[in-house]
Order: sequence, then structure tokens, then C-alpha cells
Amino acid sequence: QKRAPMSLEEAERLAAQEGLVLVPSCGSTQSGYWRVTAQEGLNINTFYCTGTVDGRKKVSLGNFSTAQEAALAIARNLGPEGSREAAAKTAKAADRPLMGESEARRLASAEGLTLIPSSSNKTGFLNVSQAGREREDYWRSGFQVTISCKPRLVVAGDTPCEKRKTRNLGCYKTVFEAALAFARHLGPEGCAEHMAVRGGAAREAMV
Repeated sequence: QKRAPMSLEEAERLAAQEGLVLVPSCGSTQSGYWRVTAQEGLNINTFYCTGTVDGRKKVSLGNFSTAQEAALAIARNLGPEGSREAAAKTAKAADRPLMGESEARRLASAEGLTLIPSSSNKTGFLNVSQAGREREDYWRSGFQVTISCKPRLVVAGDTPCEKRKTRNLGCYKTVFEAALAFARHLGPEGCAEHMAVRGGAAREAMV
């Protein structure tokens, strides 16, 4: 028999039994939990989370049907002391001032990155959109960063077709913080490639 999705009450009960704390995201993920990423695709929503080995190496902890179940997996990975420390750090981060354009560009420049503009996007930045409000358990404010994952082949009826899955990199309080998150995802080389493509397209349009 298929197990029912884990409720928030169940996740909190299990966490309390094990001396753990579910770590909130301080607004940096759409799921509402630290290191828990909402993934949308194939008409279903799942939550992906990452943990660490030896406190350094990042590893996948899997996909879960609810954000709170993924948060419990992270808390278990951290352990009682680690989950309490992480919760304290995110609470402190939540008190930081909102990131403006100058700060985002300063950090991007220091890391060898570029905030990627987009004239076709209402936010003005590539892959950054206003956070949605479709699901009650989503973080409801700010701007989200969404990327396309590698498509996979599925069968719809008798016809094979490609389904493209998207991955949410998080929800941020300002559009500039979200643009910086996308730039960090790309890395210096990825940012340079995107800007080179944009520059080439602009030159072609002028011909």
C-alpha cells in the first residue's frame, strides 16, 4: 500500500522525538526549508534536497513528496546539534537587509560573475520570475530562479515524446539577489558564454 505524503505535524513529531530541528530557509527557497528545492514536471511536484558528508562534500538525499519530509531528511543528515546550528544561522540571515542592485553587482564582480539581463523577461533578468502562489506550502514572496533540466523520453498513449523538467533554484527576496543566484549557478564560464551569445545576437540584429 502506497504511503501517504508526510504532513508537517508528522515531520515535526518525528524531529522532536529524534532531537532534531526542521531548518527554515530564511526566504531563499520556494519550499520554505533550507536546502529543499521544489521541482516541477510531468504534472507532479516533488522536493529535492541535499546534505553533506564529513561536513563538506555535498550529496543528494533524494526526492520527497512533501517539503517537510525533505526537511526531515536534511535534519537527520545534520544530526541534533547540526540542525540546531543551521536553524540559528538561517534565523540570523533572515534579519539581513534586502540586497539591492549595487550589492548584487559588487558581489558578482568579486566572484567573476555577471548578472544576465533579459529584455524579454518582465523582471529584466534571465530565468528570474515573480514567485508563484499556486501551492499553500510554497514560499509566497519574492523572485524565483528556474532552470530547465535535461528532457527525458516518456510515452503518452502510443506516442513517445520528450518531457522537459524544470528545477527551481530557490526563491529570493529581491530580483537582484535572484539574478545573483542564477549567475552563481552558471559560474564565471557560464556567465561569459551567456553574455557572448547575447552579444552575437545583438550584432546580428543590427546588420
